[in-house]
Amino acid sequence: MPQPLISVVVPVYKVEKYLPICIQSILNQTVSDFELLLIDDGSPDRSGVVADEYAQQDARIRVFHKPNGGVSSARNFGLEHARGQWVCFIDSDDWVEPDFLAHLLNCSAVAEFRAAGHREYTETGFREYKPADEYFMEDTMRLFYEKHIASSISRTPWGKLLSMRPIREHHLRFDTEVWFGEDTLFICSYLRYIKQIVIVGETDYHWRYSDSSLSRISQVKAWGDFIAKYEKQVIAVLLERYPDSFPIRKHWAERCLDLLFLQIEHLYMEEQLPSQARRQALASFFAHLKAYPFNYLKADRGEMFLFEALLYHIGNLYLADAILYSFWTLKKHIKHKKT
Repeated sequence: MPQPLISVVVPVYKVEKYLPICIQSILNQTVSDFELLLIDDGSPDRSGVVADEYAQQDARIRVFHKPNGGVSSARNFGLEHARGQWVCFIDSDDWVEPDFLAHLLNCSAVAEFRAAGHREYTETGFREYKPADEYFMEDTMRLFYEKHIASSISRTPWGKLLSMRPIREHHLRFDTEVWFGEDTLFICSYLRYIKQIVIVGETDYHWRYSDSSLSRISQVKAWGDFIAKYEKQVIAVLLERYPDSFPIRKHWAERCLDLLFLQIEHLYMEEQLPSQARRQALASFFAHLKAYPFNYLKADRGEMFLFEALLYHIGNLYLADAILYSFWTLKKHIKHKKT
């Protein structure tokens, strides 16, 4: 069987309702030189059966059935079996326009990272993220990070065309020990080994929002695990390369503040949280608040940004209520302990 130009990797888990739409949109591509790898990650519904049925109709489809290991495990399985020069990740509840691959394939002769815009669909409607056409080379890579480090361009694997060369040469894989932000860690690791980036101003990718199945306490832990690895693997590397970049430092402070206020929300929402755990989480909040943002921001502009960010979060009445509730709970516990 000849080597395909593109390997399209689709992790499959509990999506029998959406999977036919996803598969059909890929088969309808105007570019036909691709293989479609459907990775059934131990799905308990009929998703695996649906995938097998499509494979019988089109020789470009290869289906793999594996025990459940999570989306990162499924994507890594796809990378292990990909035979193409390029890899494209598509989530199994999403779909793409017929020219999706063509727009990415024909936009450049040399760029090994090619990304486009997308449309986001929620229960209340959709919004379009349509970036400008941009081209970044090695000497303008700093500008790319400063403009796109916080966007889906550098945070998600879907909606892109990635060269398999750096993935094979450096054995790049998704981190299966992280349950939040693993997409960002993979993309940022990939970006370290390329010299040209193309962004296409098309919105051929349709992304369907699905709420996280993690509990709130799991979200706090998962976000904390991600922040620790993100600092070491991404932020430290970027700031060593661009030490005077305020946008990168600002972005890092924003991510840290997101974690901190998620902790406060957790304190508020988890009514059955033991008092000791509540005190530990509150102490962790203030420890992180003191350590993180100031460490990564210049004093002249950083203090003003931090103040504005705090006002934004606290300006949310729901969050303000959460903070007051946390203080009240802590005070009540201390009073109870004294008596």
